[in-house]
Amino acid sequence: MIEFDIISELLEIEFQSELLASKYKRLTDFAYEYLNDQSKETKFKFGYILTDVIDSEQTLLASYSSLLSNNNLFIDN
Repeated sequence: MIEFDIISELLEIEFQSELLASKYKRLTDFAYEYLNDQSKETKFKFGYILTDVIDSEQTLLASYSSLLSNNNLFIDN
């Protein structure tokens, strides 16, 4: 039987993955819509959205790392 803690961590990872996917979509939609716009405002918004995506990626990676270390799991390369 899987412990509640592991299920909880996996659900959190699933939520973070879905959130990251929606942020990627927002980033690509924005980039496509403003593809030829060179204004500072557009560049600033793009940078802000990209930073949000990167932050979410880092959070997701930390969650994976936490899951592995908390459960003494390792990835073989």
